[in-house]
Amino acid sequence: MAERAVALAGRAVLDKDRCHLFRGACLHARGQVRTGDIRTSRSIIGGTSTAEMLGETTVGGRPAVLPRITGQGYVFGRQQLRLDDNDPFAQGFAMSDTWGPQVGEL
Repeated sequence: MAERAVALAGRAVLDKDRCHLFRGACLHARGQVRTGDIRTSRSIIGGTSTAEMLGETTVGGRPAVLPRITGQGYVFGRQQLRLDDNDPFAQGFAMSDTWGPQVGEL
């Protein structure tokens, strides 16, 4: 299967690359992708990548997928994050209005 995609971040930022890893995991969870399935994605500027679902596993007791992503990418930036010992959100947080009522299960 082939598809054309772009990722929208915020109101005015477009990512020309595809989001195979996240999308493949979501499709697998919905039963729309199975082991052995291959998907090809083309960005809005013509770049191509392929995602193959190699298998299933568990991570931290939760179901997970084993994908193989192939294509070409470019490094366009680098970021280094530091944690403050006094940061009350050092482990992150989830917004219940974004993740829904299952936020407590994350």
